[in-house]
Amino acid sequence: MKSDVLYYYTKHTRFTDPSEYANHLAALPADMDALHAALGGLLIHIWKVQKHHPDLLAKRSGEIKIRHVQRMVGSLLALDDRPLSTTRAESRRLIVDCRHFAALLCAILRQRGIPARSRWGFATYLETTHYQNHCLCEYWSVAEGRWVLEDPDLKLHDVPPDQFITAGRAWQMCREDQSNGALFGFGRHPRGQGLAKVRGILVSDFAALNGFEMLSDDWWGMHLKNNRDVTKADTALLDRTAALAMTDAAFAERRELYESSEALRVPVVIETHAAGSSRHLLIDWQNED
Repeated sequence: MKSDVLYYYTKHTRFTDPSEYANHLAALPADMDALHAALGGLLIHIWKVQKHHPDLLAKRSGEIKIRHVQRMVGSLLALDDRPLSTTRAESRRLIVDCRHFAALLCAILRQRGIPARSRWGFATYLETTHYQNHCLCEYWSVAEGRWVLEDPDLKLHDVPPDQFITAGRAWQMCREDQSNGALFGFGRHPRGQGLAKVRGILVSDFAALNGFEMLSDDWWGMHLKNNRDVTKADTALLDRTAALAMTDAAFAERRELYESSEALRVPVVIETHAAGSSRHLLIDWQNED
């Protein structure tokens, strides 16, 4: 692996930089099993909260909209000021989704000089009806000379490629056979599945590979197109995007495509859900509080 690629993924983005909370991350364990357990004692997935603690959402619905690890850690310490290595009660864990688990693990690893990045794709192990969109953390193992996928949300190590289909591969599968679109989605209803969902996750993964760890419900550019509005040129662009997302061999080309494409590059203003609502908002993420 080229050193410039690894260096790029060792650097913090504006979202993973812990800033004044760096020492709090340093106190977390080094062993990956223990690190997964520690994150499970700090964060709680919103689905679990909806099922077991619905009263919490009325007061703390905004937590899932936190983009920055710096704010995540600050919010955690406001809920419970003990060291991050201390397991919190479920009511004192930060309410998040898979993206936050991945972003926090990336932040911890980057802070230790380990190349890491968020990856969007589809897990085969979450639902029986379809492959569910999901976000994992991928880190570079020097000992093995390869990228290793970790699911800190489910505490799974070295997730194999047949259990987590990256967005680029999912797109290629749909291009090879359009009926494969029914395999991938956001939920069990057919309206939550299909090629449009794969396209959106591909754009998300490409952004993450280029330093933008989006929230699960952020949209921009190619995200916002209906299938009927996707042109042949758009499809060709997505084919190229998928190919570049699947290899670091053309790292410079991947960076150039992202920076030069308005359909892929994250603009200053994006759409997202309002906290605790399905209402859409336009936000300037660079100046978000």
